Amino acid sequence: MAKTDWRKFLAEIKKTDEEYNKYGQAMTPLEVGKLTEKKQSLKQTYFSYISSEVKQELKDKIKQVQDKRDILQLRKKGESNSWDSAKLFAEYGVMSVILDMSLVAQSPALGDTVSARVKKLFEEAKTSENKYKLRALADLLDGVSVKAEMEEARKVNSIKADAQKIVNNLRETPGIIEAKDAVRTAFEDFSQTLREYRDAGRTIGEETNFDWHIRELRLFTDEDGVPGVEEVKNI
Repeated sequence: MAKTDWRKFLAEIKKTDEEYNKYGQAMTPLEVGKLTEKKQSLKQTYFSYISSEVKQELKDKIKQVQDKRDILQLRKKGESNSWDSAKLFAEYGVMSVILDMSLVAQSPALGDTVSARVKKLFEEAKTSENKYKLRALADLLDGVSVKAEMEEARKVNSIKADAQKIVNNLRETPGIIEAKDAVRTAFEDFSQTLREYRDAGRTIGEETNFDWHIRELRLFTDEDGVPGVEEVKNI
């Protein structure tokens, strides 16, 4: 049997329900009995096959999502390893000193505030097109905002968000974008199979058990908004 046969068998069972819903009121008790007997016979014949095949297909779709996420993680790791660690840490050291200086000797009346200094650093980093300087700034601004006064902290956090967005865009390589799209496509396939899995459970009278199996799945979205799924227990 081909793996897709379970859908054909499920459709046969559904057809008996459709016949009853459409013609049931006009049927004789004998005809209703025969239709009911036919449905039970179909269920007995195909129950095990449908149950095992739809379950396996769902597991296969889960694995496809996980495999695509593994590829995504490998590409993200490759991007991370592409940074020169010596250059990055050197930039962290310089930027850390400069940011510490932004917290002292302020003259708000003259526009010399923490946020003004940070904004100037941000503009300089953008103009330099130095990705190491931009990343160091984005990574270290939390240390400034926690030490600044409330209103200044809010402004610094806003600058950090802008800097982080630029860095994130720089790190979003074509390979990573492709891998994220592949995960989303695999997740859509999984979602479709999950709907069919629920439908199969209702049709063959296993709705309670199938719903229980679904509750053993954990669906999530990661920090990049990319979906994922894992089995908390084997279904």
